[in-house]
Amino acid sequence: MTQPIQQVTGRRAAQNVMHVNPGSTQFATRNADSPKLAFQLFMRDPVLNEIEQWTHIEGKNVYADNWKKVVREELICNLGILILIGVY
Repeated sequence: MTQPIQQVTGRRAAQNVMHVNPGSTQFATRNADSPKLAFQLFMRDPVLNEIEQWTHIEGKNVYADNWKKVVREELICNLGILILIGVY
């Protein structure tokens, strides 16, 4: 006969709780003097390269000869707008 599943209630053990101070880390404080640098902490060049590459491939597949290659600045602007849409 199988045992019934017991519901676990109550507080978690102290070792399973993360204790992190709110706010920016020392690394972010040292390396992010402007909004652009703060953005670059999250969206590094390898990630932007991948997004740019696959956007170009998909654009060519969908729009064929009407597709114009995405410039890095356009990509960063579009990602910034998407982030702002998520914030507000």
